[in-house]
Amino acid sequence: GGAGVIEVPLALNYGMARSSVASGGNLVNLYAQSTPEGAEGSVVLIGAPGTKQFASLQYTTAAGPFPETAVNAMIFAFNKIIAVCDNATYLLNENGSWNHFGTGLPGQVRTSFNRFDVVAVNGERGIWINEAGVDEITGDGWYPANDVAFLDSYFVFNRAGTGQFFQTGSYNRTLNPLDFAEAEKAPDNSRAVLAIGDNLLLFGDQSMEAWYNAANAAGFAFSRIPGATVEHGIASQTTACQFNGQAFWLSSGGLVMTCGATGGAQRISDDQVEAALKDRRADWDTARAFLYADEGHVFYVLTVGDITLAYDLSTGYWAQRSNYSRGCIIARCYVQAWGRHFVGDDQGRILEMSSGFYEDAGEPLIAEAVTMPYTNGRDFSAIGQFEIRMDTGLSPLGNEYQVRLAVSGDGVSWSPERPGSIGVSGDREKVVRWGKLGARKKHRLRIRISDPFRRALMAQAWMAVG
Repeated sequence: GGAGVIEVPLALNYGMARSSVASGGNLVNLYAQSTPEGAEGSVVLIGAPGTKQFASLQYTTAAGPFPETAVNAMIFAFNKIIAVCDNATYLLNENGSWNHFGTGLPGQVRTSFNRFDVVAVNGERGIWINEAGVDEITGDGWYPANDVAFLDSYFVFNRAGTGQFFQTGSYNRTLNPLDFAEAEKAPDNSRAVLAIGDNLLLFGDQSMEAWYNAANAAGFAFSRIPGATVEHGIASQTTACQFNGQAFWLSSGGLVMTCGATGGAQRISDDQVEAALKDRRADWDTARAFLYADEGHVFYVLTVGDITLAYDLSTGYWAQRSNYSRGCIIARCYVQAWGRHFVGDDQGRILEMSSGFYEDAGEPLIAEAVTMPYTNGRDFSAIGQFEIRMDTGLSPLGNEYQVRLAVSGDGVSWSPERPGSIGVSGDREKVVRWGKLGARKKHRLRIRISDPFRRALMAQAWMAVG
């Protein structure tokens, strides 16, 4: 084999295919971004945002205060974050102070807001929420609902366990038992409802239909748009999100889908993502997702069982997000408020999420990039040196932050990690490199960053091969 310096690309996309032969690289807590014209490389890998505690919620009973458990849904209303948790509902202010009302909703909670009231449902119960308090939804026209959406002055609910959808009156809490409709095309159970543009998307287990406001004088105000049916139902209502006229959801067949206000669905998951989802089939029913926009990117962040995969609408790439103590992220739900990003976890905490935080609620936020496999035909080749280009000189005074490198021949078992310094404070010219990495038939290198600094590295590395 010949010697020389070779450019080796880092993974840009989630590539943990089933067999180590077929798998490409992998990316955890990083995402790919194009660089400006004339920059050194065409793509840079940027660190995913970290989190910091904003509020720790407690509810009070006659027996005293108790820490809240799961934060199940959040929505911004009345210039406050409304957090619906297992045991209570909380109203949070911008300074992190909060008060709570005695009723919460456990499980998979969906919320909506009509300027006067927030509604929250969980498949069994529903509650009205405003600044005055929380009221249980009752009455003749009320049925258990998995989901709720607001469009053209009406709240629209699905009726759990049936193919039906029902609505409130215009800007009020009235529920008339006659104001309902049946999803017409497929005889499946209704699961979710999403308002997209001027239309409603009504999801069942097996299909999805687009409806428009027909201003029907009697009964349900909306009518089905002919031909706007998609043969991909929804696996879990808590995966349905919308952004800018596009809907995103995990289908009942294990694909991640998108469509516009009138249908026309497209698959955005790839084979590797679908393989990871298929391995977690038992968790589809409780899968959850949120969508957020940050630093010029929009991410659909999907958690299924012990894995979180984030789809970048700007690039079409998938990457993994992960928490130090568990496979998936700690966020259960998301809200944007006061120009900031917040997530809720399963320990009653509201966390602020920011690309300026390099820890995850007090735990390390570990970024990981793996190179694409390098092979020199069937021959052994030795790596004399490996180097990466990244933002350096970010260490605090008196300390040198590290990047850790491991090497593998098969992508499964890895060598012990070797540290590489990112340089002392202010050393922006520092090149991070490692020497003498051994001989193999196939090489794959894994870079890990756990120290708390801003992560930005070129998506290609260099190695001297002999």
